[in-house]
Amino acid sequence: MALADEVSEHKIIKLNNSCINDPIYLSWLNRFGGTSYWLFGKLNNYITKTKEVGYFERYVSDLETTQGNDGIISKTNEKTITVGSFVEESDMDGLRGLFESPKVKMLTNPTTWTTEGAKWHDVRIDTGSFIYKRTNKQNFEIEMDIILPKQYVISE
Repeated sequence: MALADEVSEHKIIKLNNSCINDPIYLSWLNRFGGTSYWLFGKLNNYITKTKEVGYFERYVSDLETTQGNDGIISKTNEKTITVGSFVEESDMDGLRGLFESPKVKMLTNPTTWTTEGAKWHDVRIDTGSFIYKRTNKQNFEIEMDIILPKQYVISE
């Protein structure tokens, strides 16, 4: 039985009091089975990438009235966000878990979560290499792509 003056665990929490424009807040399952968090705000690029799912060619019998001989059956739209951050070397090991985790979530309502409650969406971190340790380096500038859920757009 723990007494009121006993400490069961020491935790270090780093606070940043600076204002961040257009924040991206991620949560992921870390290697210890707990949840880790990071607030990105250095660089945010919003990118959309479309892809044709199906394509066909029409038979043209009248060249005078035709509007074309090809068409697209359907398209998908994959949106990504490129985020970045300046990170101290002591935080790089924990942030490496973001690249290794299969369960990553992004806060979708960062400005209204206090009134509406937090709303999280599943996202993926684009695969690739990640430098998490370098000799004689105290700070790192990292950049990564967050892949948002795929959207299916208009079909013919």
